[in-house]
Amino acid sequence: MYDEEVQYHNLNLSSNDNHSQLLNLTATNNLSNEELPNNLGLKNKLQSWVLKYKVSHNSVNCILNIMKSEGLNVPQDVRTLMQTSKSHEISSMGSEGTYIHFGFEKMILPVLNKFVNAIDFTITLKLGINIDGLPLAKSSKSQVWPILVSIINCKIFNNLVFPIGIYHGMKKPPCIQQYLHEFIIDLKSLLDNGFEINGNILRFEIGHMTNDAPAKSFILNVKDHNAYFGCTTCAQEGSYKERRVVFLEINSPVRTNESFRNKVNEEYHKGDSPLELLPINIIDVVCLDYMHNVCIGVTKRLVEFWVKGKKNVRLNETSREQISTDLINLRVYVPSTFLMLHTHYLNTLDLHCREIMHLCFKRCAYTVS
Repeated sequence: MYDEEVQYHNLNLSSNDNHSQLLNLTATNNLSNEELPNNLGLKNKLQSWVLKYKVSHNSVNCILNIMKSEGLNVPQDVRTLMQTSKSHEISSMGSEGTYIHFGFEKMILPVLNKFVNAIDFTITLKLGINIDGLPLAKSSKSQVWPILVSIINCKIFNNLVFPIGIYHGMKKPPCIQQYLHEFIIDLKSLLDNGFEINGNILRFEIGHMTNDAPAKSFILNVKDHNAYFGCTTCAQEGSYKERRVVFLEINSPVRTNESFRNKVNEEYHKGDSPLELLPINIIDVVCLDYMHNVCIGVTKRLVEFWVKGKKNVRLNETSREQISTDLINLRVYVPSTFLMLHTHYLNTLDLHCREIMHLCFKRCAYTVS
């Protein structure tokens, strides 16, 4: 049973008993409607249905009202059905922001207890951490900065992402030390002590912290990536050419964990980073993510050059049509998991990340052919 993917969609921080009950329900998420266990009550079946199909709260409330009008004993609100906890400690951060810390013990430990028989206690579980800002609406500056954690070296947990803390405000957190304070304390405790499960100690370490360039500069508390001393890999000073900062040297001194912690390159640092409190190699562990660098970064920029760049690099209409035709002919070799692009996608710059991944895949196949 442990080879099956286990989906864990419930992010409602309930009590431990309720949490375990919902974990039991998520184990049935890969079953069809006809295969739902008969021993589940109506409420439990509804909970499993909501988790499996990610039904919106408005839709659940609507169906609950219909069922209640037919005389069925169901809650009136989805929050009661899903046993959503009402007691969260929300702390103010700055003049407009708020932060809630869920914690590793509440978010991860119940899942580990549920699938304890699938865990090898002789290995150290590696954590993947991601911190980034997400806008909530186009018409507002409202945004969230979640701290997301996954377990990256245990197959059964591959598809699980745990929110450990979430900040909400009209701009990014005003102070990185305040934003990561509770998270760092919680993470240090986890790294030092691990979790005790059935008399066994399960150890953890940080595998990587992936971020886009602005978020990486933010959590490291260093100059922005487009500043003269903004390169996170080497210590060279950038040059301003053609309305942008570029780094032209190829043999500059590289940044190391020691040089970062000792702030050897003073122009690079804004102040202390909370990550310095962790037992990690900051330069190796904190890295840039693939999506923003390869997909939204390099590949999309290449398409912009091909479509609207200078004449010496811009493709003419005939060439674009020919490339589009050739790439479309390669569709039969592309896995169905990749999003299909429309016929003339080289004529538009409105590409989403999954479309760019598809284009990147096809470009490789086109080059090989």
